[in-house]
Amino acid sequence: MKIPAGILILILITGCYRADSRRLVVDLPETAGRPAELATIKQALWSEQERVKNGIVFYDEIKVDAENARLEIIYNREYLADMNVLGKIHALGYSVNGLPGDPALLAKTREKLALP
Repeated sequence: MKIPAGILILILITGCYRADSRRLVVDLPETAGRPAELATIKQALWSEQERVKNGIVFYDEIKVDAENARLEIIYNREYLADMNVLGKIHALGYSVNGLPGDPALLAKTREKLALP
């Protein structure tokens, strides 16, 4: 039995596809000594993931590094870029990877999220 060339190529192409993941380390100096705050930021990113359409995956993994006040985020480059991820956290008022934060906005974020 012969398989038409077009079908064979389609099978090979779809079998070789892999999501393009990227690793990003986000330094958050305002969270030093505040591991619960890092966990809350992580949860906020995951909750955003839960609100998108089925099948769209932003984040593969988010790890908290409380000792160094940072998050390690592995995300899908098909849907996000470094600046998207940094922008989401920066919009909460945090300094991220050298971008200065907004203390007033950070205070509002901490109040809204019930963080000490």
